[in-house]
Amino acid sequence: MKCSRRRSSRSRALGLALSLALAGGLQIATAPAAGAAVPVPGDPDWVFPTITALVGGGPPNGENGWYVTQPGVRFLLPEGATADVEYRLDDGSWTASPPAGVPMGEGVHALEYRAAVEGVPVDNTRGILTTAVDTVAPTMEVWQEGLLMGFVAADETSGVGRAEYRINGGPWLPYAAPVPGKPYSQDVEFRVFDRAGHVTAPAGRLLPATIQQDTITRLTLSAPAQVYNAAAPAQVVAEIFAYNGTTADGSVRFEYLCPQGRLLLGTAQVADRKAFFTLPSKMPMCLGLLSAVFVPTGGQQSLTGTTEIPFPVFRAASAVQITGRSSQVYSGSDPVLLTATAVWSSGRTAAGTIVFEENGKKLLTAPVVNGKAQFRVPASLPVGFHRITARHLTGDPTVKGVTSEAFTVEVQKVTSRTTTTASATTQRYGGPARVTVTATTAYDTPAAVTGTAVFWDGATRLGAVAVTSGTARFVLPANLSVGAHTIRADFLPSSPNVVRSTGSSVKVAVVR
Repeated sequence: MKCSRRRSSRSRALGLALSLALAGGLQIATAPAAGAAVPVPGDPDWVFPTITALVGGGPPNGENGWYVTQPGVRFLLPEGATADVEYRLDDGSWTASPPAGVPMGEGVHALEYRAAVEGVPVDNTRGILTTAVDTVAPTMEVWQEGLLMGFVAADETSGVGRAEYRINGGPWLPYAAPVPGKPYSQDVEFRVFDRAGHVTAPAGRLLPATIQQDTITRLTLSAPAQVYNAAAPAQVVAEIFAYNGTTADGSVRFEYLCPQGRLLLGTAQVADRKAFFTLPSKMPMCLGLLSAVFVPTGGQQSLTGTTEIPFPVFRAASAVQITGRSSQVYSGSDPVLLTATAVWSSGRTAAGTIVFEENGKKLLTAPVVNGKAQFRVPASLPVGFHRITARHLTGDPTVKGVTSEAFTVEVQKVTSRTTTTASATTQRYGGPARVTVTATTAYDTPAAVTGTAVFWDGATRLGAVAVTSGTARFVLPANLSVGAHTIRADFLPSSPNVVRSTGSSVKVAVVR
């Protein structure tokens, strides 16, 4: 294919850019140096279009930069362009790009591409794209030698990443060495991940006990962890497996293993090969192990077994949220009432105190009653936006306090309203009887009205009078010109927290 030809009076140099576009709109572009000559036979005015390498499927959809589905790469040219695009894989031979695109196979591959005009390649248009593709999960084979169990795994493309194992359906744990046998049987499963993110299906088998005995084969918990002083502590079920037809009569002794030592939690009788037990609410706070020991009855003391599973006990935490109306008027009669609600992760009713603050400055300390504390925002809080937080002091070392998200309260300016009245509608020019104009101002709050009333005759300022008890009076001048006059009063508040107002107008006629 050939590229389009045109002449330009501004530049006779090549303007070409290579870009790699990924799904989602990401585009990375490189271009040759400005004014670089292009070694193409013929007219030096050849202009080459932009080449876009489009990777189907978008960015890598696996882990560590790997594609887990096979992507394809298509090369796009602007509409009307007739240049050729050539490509090669892993330093192979240059080939014309097929319309359907270039499929990228398993493994890590380098795809180079360039423009060609009339069969002549243009090397300084070359781009390169590297892809890593692994569409196949790793393989795993479980082995057992005596009382050791492990696996052999392989992945020919991205390689084996990490491995995990679990016992008796418990949590998955990092695998580092073969799992040894214990005095009780264990249902052991493994799974393997490759570096691209594929994972094998869990596989394993029963690892028998070192002696033939009754044993606890599984501990089932209603929760994977617990907080101190939980209102609803976890429930645990110990399942008993019996060899040789034994009845598994007896009890299960539950213990908690912490760095501080071993704590006896209690015992539960076995019924139908199961023992049910409710954990205490106040267990030591640590990353401990829950241990269950089967204690048989009927003289079968040799038939015993123990199993352990991780069971952390954490310090309880508080969560606090502020609710209430989000605005009030400065000095108004109905200031905002904020309520801080505290919830403890233990499920217990929250107690302690709440410190209401703005930018770290304490506004009020209030007791927490039935999980709530309230704060009446001061009516004198300045106009503007105030971000108020609630800091919970639990008063209990086993419960971690917290500060809430900020709650914004807007304090709005006071609205003023001004009316203008006149003692008469006419005044005789130069006469002794003159009209008195009264300006009356009121607020939408109980605050006292303070400020100045400015009286106007149309656009002419007549004078200013201080407002007293919401009222200001002005006597019109005796020499006010003959004719009709429109008199009004504007209120200018003395406080920045009050909005100024324009009074109504009155008509006064001055006659001879």
